[in-house]
Amino acid sequence: MARVVFGWAALMLVGSACGATSNEDGGIAGGGNAGVAAGGAAGSAAGSGGGLSLGGSSAGGSAGAGATAGAAGAGGSGGEVGCQSDGGGATGPGGAGNGGPEQCGNGLDDNANGFVDENCTCAAGTTQPCYGGPAWAAGKGKCAKATQQCVGGGEFPQWGPCGGWVPPSIEVCEGSIDEDCDGQVDESCGCCEGDVQPCGVQQGACTPGSQTCVNGKWGDCQGGVMPNPEICGNKIDDDCDGQIDEGCTINLPVNISGDCVTASCPPQAPYPIGCQITMAGGDPRGCIANNGGPVVYFQEGDKCGAGSVTGTLLCSSQPGAPLGPSNCAINKSTKYYPPTKAGCPAT
Repeated sequence: MARVVFGWAALMLVGSACGATSNEDGGIAGGGNAGVAAGGAAGSAAGSGGGLSLGGSSAGGSAGAGATAGAAGAGGSGGEVGCQSDGGGATGPGGAGNGGPEQCGNGLDDNANGFVDENCTCAAGTTQPCYGGPAWAAGKGKCAKATQQCVGGGEFPQWGPCGGWVPPSIEVCEGSIDEDCDGQVDESCGCCEGDVQPCGVQQGACTPGSQTCVNGKWGDCQGGVMPNPEICGNKIDDDCDGQIDEGCTINLPVNISGDCVTASCPPQAPYPIGCQITMAGGDPRGCIANNGGPVVYFQEGDKCGAGSVTGTLLCSSQPGAPLGPSNCAINKSTKYYPPTKAGCPAT
């Protein structure tokens, strides 16, 4: 008999319906009866409906004390628990995600901005293991790390993109793989034949679906939209982690004494797509030159060294519109946005 399982109350009902079976002696008596009753009800109430946990915050419930109570109850003599309906789905270790300052050299996205070791110097040509998802998942279960290479010439090469790492996903009850990368395989997969429970998350582009119990295990999450890699520029939370277009842009501070100077976007986000610049030399003319590459040239007036350039340069992992008045502000009445510095006022 199929039942739709929602929340603690419904799970308690399943525990009663999927309870004990009698032993060969033809009955359940005394401690066996009490043990099986506690095991069926408390064990069935062990977990609430799970959800995928990304970025360290759990979108679903966590297992309660019912799991312990269920195990203890099943220990009574004279009976056995027929099945349990534990809330399936994927739950990450809530609160153990990223969010602190970026730490160079550990290959992790410590500040949860979608980049790994951004603006960290390294030895050109070297590589390191890296992981762009929540730190608690890195290298666990199916959450494989990737490799990033130190790129760029000059005095300060930097780490390039970290591509190919595997994010956590909904736990699938197949017996051998830890899909949600929490260190457990098929946790909370026991269920009663034909039962149905919600799965997935309602966040960003993701919508919940449902799982059906087949042969005592929860099947795949059907009917919902699962997390996908983030698509830059569409203003949608594609990976359903509560952030939009993360891993797409970096705000690079620009604080250079003098003018006729350059700033360069990092290898992980090599495309300049915007800026907010103040030039303090007193000349009414300001020039910002860029040909679509990572290097941006700043010049105030036509006398190099007379000004001071401060502000921010916005860099992206995807190409955008050329720098111009609409996306790159200068505090000057006369503005120039040529592709090369030759288009700035003659010096």
